[in-house]
Amino acid sequence: MLKSEFPLGLVLLSLTIFAVGAAAGYLSAEKVSEQLMKVLSEELSPFAELPPPLLALAIFTNNFSKTLIIMLLGLLFAVPPVLFILANGFILGVVGFEVIECKGFLFLVLGVLPHGVFEVSAAALSTALGIKIGIAAYRRAKRRSFEVQHTLKLCLKTYFSLVVPLLLLAALVETYVTPLFLGSL
Repeated sequence: MLKSEFPLGLVLLSLTIFAVGAAAGYLSAEKVSEQLMKVLSEELSPFAELPPPLLALAIFTNNFSKTLIIMLLGLLFAVPPVLFILANGFILGVVGFEVIECKGFLFLVLGVLPHGVFEVSAAALSTALGIKIGIAAYRRAKRRSFEVQHTLKLCLKTYFSLVVPLLLLAALVETYVTPLFLGSL
């Protein structure tokens, strides 16, 4: 039986890349926020009128599909997962800047932190698994190892046992808890 694997070092690397992206997004927000906020508004508008159960399902499905695909794209020598976590950090940095400017720091903390802890953890773990797959693919390309299939199985087991529950929890918190916090302001 395959045991799931938790690549702590790669998770920390993923979180570091996310933090670099967030800092870059925050620092460049004045230059790019208008365009990015417009794109995000268009992308998120279909979710605006959904009733809470469907909203939670939509958030979960969106995050599930993106993190699974990005993890599997780690087969391309880990480049897509690294770009994914960097871009997500960048977007959060820009959005964070805008929210702080318009609503204040407390609004950002209450609006992002409750579900963000789970969602960012899931994204970082998915990225780490994608990097692990990428390392195995690189080793295979260099003919030093034939572990890609085994690594892929381990990573899928970890994805479904750890990432999916985190994403489900994040979607439920974002849908049902975050609005309560923001409504108290």
